[in-house]
Amino acid sequence: MVSFSNILLDVFSVNNSLVARVGGDEFLVIVKAVEGRAHIKKHICDIRVLVHTAFNNYMDIGFDFSLGYCEFKTSLEKTPAEVDRLMYKNKLEKKNNKDDKCTEKVNVVIGERYYFH
Repeated sequence: MVSFSNILLDVFSVNNSLVARVGGDEFLVIVKAVEGRAHIKKHICDIRVLVHTAFNNYMDIGFDFSLGYCEFKTSLEKTPAEVDRLMYKNKLEKKNNKDDKCTEKVNVVIGERYYFH
């Protein structure tokens, strides 16, 4: 958990971000004034690559995570539920092998583990 939280802190190190562990293995990242969805997707891809580099290159067990994100459009009470719903949707998509655009980059990192180390 410490290593994963450090990755989040590294990726979201700007002044307009807050990273918090909200329980067990769940984290919440709040980013103010994002430059659009592409900016968030880049951060997500960076996290995936760093996680696979940090954990899967040095362990024989796999480490992965699911996430959900949304723009704050409704009330403060409804936003966490929406993010949670999207996280479970992400888990289901990964289970059903629906790749995202970041998968190729992660596969390169995993491939380097097996071919170059």
